[in-house]
Amino acid sequence: VCLNGQQSHTVVAAAPMSCSGGSPVFTQACSSVPAPSPNVTITINSPKGGEAFTTRASSVELGGTVASGATTVEVNGKPATIDAASHVWHYRAKLDEGDNTLVVRSYNTDRSSNASASITITRDSTAPGPVSNLRGQFNDAQVHLTWQSPGDDDVKTYHVYRVTGTTGIELTTTHSTEATVRGIGPFAVTAEDTAGNESDLADAPRFTVTRDSGFSDVPSTQSASAAIAMLREHGIVQGRGDGTFDPNGLVSRAEFAK
Repeated sequence: VCLNGQQSHTVVAAAPMSCSGGSPVFTQACSSVPAPSPNVTITINSPKGGEAFTTRASSVELGGTVASGATTVEVNGKPATIDAASHVWHYRAKLDEGDNTLVVRSYNTDRSSNASASITITRDSTAPGPVSNLRGQFNDAQVHLTWQSPGDDDVKTYHVYRVTGTTGIELTTTHSTEATVRGIGPFAVTAEDTAGNESDLADAPRFTVTRDSGFSDVPSTQSASAAIAMLREHGIVQGRGDGTFDPNGLVSRAEFAK
């Protein structure tokens, strides 16, 4: 038994010993063993597996696991929600523009033990500038488009649209500065950065295929000229036989059936 720093041992002798008052007792110094610290280990599992990343969002949902000894979790000093039964925690963190370092710390009941983990999230809400020098080469109903990247160094994807008025139908995405699409346009290309910001379609340059239609009443400057030229080359339309197409004329049933 350890009492007041002294450990007492009772010795039972096999034969009488030269002592009085019963079995001899001797003492030796001892020290108390402290109770083990509770396990309060914490991890960040989401978002992105706890790795640093860039986003355009104004807030993110943090979450992870925590050991059974933890009863409190805080993110930059603010309380997070913890499910002690499932050993998980979560917290909605607001983000400022630029780098945000979020330190997550867990504590036991009396806060005598703690553990921590951290993640850096960069908020970028600025879209890249427009692409430039959009060009195209038409060949058999396909257009090979090329363009130059904007000056932003974080562009990762380009979106290619067919534009009607102020709206666009996305045809394809690419990581390079070229793409092949079908049709005659008008086409437009936007840039997207690593945070998911996309340049404004309204500011994007346009490219429209212009071709000589082969008909005297459809100049190459008319928007339908390239489409009419393509139909003529494939034998779908022949015009009126006098070198004209008559773009405002009525289509006969026989012509439509072709």
